[in-house]
Amino acid sequence: TSWSMRVSGADGAPHTAFFHCSSTVGGQSLAPEAYPGMVSAFRQTFERLRTQRADILLANHDGLFDLHAKRARQLAGDANAFVDPDELQTLNTSMAQAFEAELTRQQSAAN
Repeated sequence: TSWSMRVSGADGAPHTAFFHCSSTVGGQSLAPEAYPGMVSAFRQTFERLRTQRADILLANHDGLFDLHAKRARQLAGDANAFVDPDELQTLNTSMAQAFEAELTRQQSAAN
């Protein structure tokens, strides 16, 4: 599951941090579905995330939110290195597109 929480920045400004769990297929079968309703569940997740807003994105894999570059900027003095209000939606769009591409690939291979 994913969740968000209110946090304060180094300057005291309020932010929302979003903790994103993976929404990748991870080698599971989409065609046929590994479990009934799987494709629908993924699409519902992407749709629900479209309504979420967050200033800070944290995820289960460092590459999903460029952890090392942000941490380097933070150590160099950028107190707001992790603040990016567009990042959650950028990631969600990317993951939704990757999901649809994988679904199409698997459906084509099944036919």
